[in-house]
Amino acid sequence: MKNNRIGKVTVLPSRRMLVVEDTPEGMNRIVALLREIDTQPQQIMIEAKILEITLDDNENFGIEWNKVFSGEGTETSHIGTTGLVPRGGPGLVFNLVNQNVNLYLNALSNKGRVRTLATPKLLTLENQEATTNIGDKLGYRVTTTINNVTSETIQFLETGVILRVVPSVDTDGRIALRVRPEVSSGTLLGGIPSKKTTEVNTQLVAENGQSILIGGLIKASAGKRRTGVPLLADVPGLGKLFSNTEETGSSTETIVLITPRIVPTRAVGLDAQTVDRVDGVEAELNAKFKGPAALK
Repeated sequence: MKNNRIGKVTVLPSRRMLVVEDTPEGMNRIVALLREIDTQPQQIMIEAKILEITLDDNENFGIEWNKVFSGEGTETSHIGTTGLVPRGGPGLVFNLVNQNVNLYLNALSNKGRVRTLATPKLLTLENQEATTNIGDKLGYRVTTTINNVTSETIQFLETGVILRVVPSVDTDGRIALRVRPEVSSGTLLGGIPSKKTTEVNTQLVAENGQSILIGGLIKASAGKRRTGVPLLADVPGLGKLFSNTEETGSSTETIVLITPRIVPTRAVGLDAQTVDRVDGVEAELNAKFKGPAALK
């Protein structure tokens, strides 16, 4: 009589355990499956540079990164551009970093147009989000009423330069990244929070140790500056003759350079099996050359 009994699997979430009941053949298949899927997660070091570039008057749409990447005498591999602007035009881009980018940033730095906002290094497990925030947290009150019972809590609005990265590793050792950079500012008016933000949510693939550039996060500011002769500039009506008012403003582009690297979870060196094998061979050699007395 053929045995068609089906095995049973019991999940114990509180203890993070599986209890499997099955035939010996079924147990062998379960063991092989668990060894394949229950692998140790990879650790990824995310090295980022968040830079702010002051734009010139002719760079209203940001740095033309397509010209920087396609410099003469240097080959580059293009990942792609977003559809925010026509192909070949300036705008939001991401690409593999080559030598042209480094030379261009060094030139801008020498002109005083580059300001470093942050250089975080984040160690995270694959498929886990790593976050860094350089900015402010604006607190505001939230009142909740349930069944005539009123409670008040404090919540926070995060603003500034925020970077969120979720890495994962494929079977070929490439690193897939879900990246969300954000440049934002916030205010509170009458206890109600308001937020102005420029952010990107994109996915890309990089080799281990390959740097990626994300650009096109542009922020503009405007204001007025008034100068004049003391006392006379404040005289009603005549003050305009002794003062001058000019429009001020600036535009900046925030770029993010991300370099992911896989960090080995085991220390480099001899493993336990190798050490045991060497110790066994050493014991045999000692017994051979020292004679029977060495075995006592």
